[in-house]
Amino acid sequence: MFSEKITLDRETFKVLAADTRVDILKRLSEHKETLTDLSEGLGMSPSTIKEHLDRLVSAELIEQIEGDTKWKYYKLTGKGEMILKPNENIVWILLAASGLVLAGSFKSLLGKVTPQPVLAKAAKAVPEAGLKAFSDLAETQATQIPYVELALVVFFSALTGLLIGRILKK
Repeated sequence: MFSEKITLDRETFKVLAADTRVDILKRLSEHKETLTDLSEGLGMSPSTIKEHLDRLVSAELIEQIEGDTKWKYYKLTGKGEMILKPNENIVWILLAASGLVLAGSFKSLLGKVTPQPVLAKAAKAVPEAGLKAFSDLAETQATQIPYVELALVVFFSALTGLLIGRILKK
């Protein structure tokens, strides 16, 4: 699949050992924030939060963004995102693929289970004597269920549901 690997060195493990720094990473995974936002949100002094931010910047888990305003924002780096959400891209790809297969299988299944309009027109044209034999044939063809495709629809429905559940859980 994907070969995006993150090398976690000793310094990164030390940085991640503090609960406050992990909380900061989680908050920054939602959107960028300023020192004041983080301080108020975590209920800690700005100087304490600044120390934690400096450690996270040195470990290259977050970066400071200086914009046109006087405010300095912090956001996750690619390394920080991969630590918090290592398999999210794979889940989205699997969800899209299973959704496409599910839609295709469902369409194919409906085409095989739904009675053919040609058979209905032909049944009207058949004289009374042969109507019973022809209607038996039409019912047999209309009610044959393709079990393999039905199993595929059920499997991919379950897979899609599990993937949606995983995404919503996060």
